[in-house]
Amino acid sequence: MVGSGADRLPVLTVIRGTYQANLPELAIYARLARHGFAPELLGARKTAYRDEEVGMPVRRLATPWLGGRISRNLAGGYLIGRINAYRYLAEYLRGFDKAVERSSILAPVDLGHPTSYQAIAHHPRKKVVVQCWDNIPFNWPTDRPLARHYTAVLERADLFLSFSKMADWALVREGVSGDRRFQVYCGLDVNRHRPPRGEEREASRRELGADEGTVVVTFVGRLFHGKGIFTLLEAWPEVDPRVRLHLIGSGPERSRAETRARQLGIERRVRFLGPIPHGQLQERALWGSDLFVMPSLSNPQWREQLPQTVVEAMAAGLPVIASASGSIPETVKDGETGVLLPPDLPSVWADAINALAADPERRRRLGAAGRRAVEQTHDADRNARDLGKILWRRVLGQDPPVPI
Repeated sequence: MVGSGADRLPVLTVIRGTYQANLPELAIYARLARHGFAPELLGARKTAYRDEEVGMPVRRLATPWLGGRISRNLAGGYLIGRINAYRYLAEYLRGFDKAVERSSILAPVDLGHPTSYQAIAHHPRKKVVVQCWDNIPFNWPTDRPLARHYTAVLERADLFLSFSKMADWALVREGVSGDRRFQVYCGLDVNRHRPPRGEEREASRRELGADEGTVVVTFVGRLFHGKGIFTLLEAWPEVDPRVRLHLIGSGPERSRAETRARQLGIERRVRFLGPIPHGQLQERALWGSDLFVMPSLSNPQWREQLPQTVVEAMAAGLPVIASASGSIPETVKDGETGVLLPPDLPSVWADAINALAADPERRRRLGAAGRRAVEQTHDADRNARDLGKILWRRVLGQDPPVPI
């Protein structure tokens, strides 16, 4: 608790550990300040944003010296602990117990991350709400070192907060009862993230160097094979020459992708723009684009968990072509708000891009429908209100002190 008397507020500590935080995920937590909570962020890494953009106090703790390095170089939580227990233990946050002394609710990053077990060690004195993204059930092998930590979190957490319907389904398959689950999408400021006005679109297209006859197709994400960027490159020789592809982001396979673009003879129609700060992405890229693409692939251990860049593109009024991977179809409805395709079929992707590039009226209809869908499901204010009610009543067991 913070404050005194009637002003005492339960502290909700969002724990990212060594994982990178993102603003759409944090937006609903930051807005809990309007619903009787004192939210804060606790992690080991700097966010990709300035601390003041996060919307709540930010604190950082150290890990054992290899912790941060491991989280950057291994594939997320899936490989942590797979080889030996030290890789798991290296992700712990030092000074965790003292850092959460005043917290009422601990919200660690996911089921398998070490900070979830650190949080469980404080249960039941502190309530534990585990954030869940993984949409593949039983994705934590029982023979993995320290797998009992995963089981302890699964059995003892007060609430599991799933950020997609498919993540909620995975919890059902793992035996989590309905009274211990709550599904809510991450949120955006839908007034800030919006379609451009005429002059705003023109300014964005000038920055992108796109003339009136150019159709701009944009991808935003990590540049590596799993995001399907090579599907786009292999498709591009079949795409109308008036259509330009913009790849925004960084990643381990950027150099190989640039080489492949040259080999295919499409380097003049494919631009690698590098990362753009999140706060500038809308104005500098989305507003000047005509179409957004997300050709994510899947594998037995990972499938797309609902990219926030897709939601932001839809909020900006862009039609989306995406692979039917993981949780993407929950937001991109085929034929309604976008087009869903099988992954890794370049010719199919080329045909779909050509069809939408040649049909501005259909792009407008899909984009407008996508904007309406985001307003209904990803409004940060609405989602924070719903989450606040659940936390007060189901986790803290009391009525909210302020109307929600």
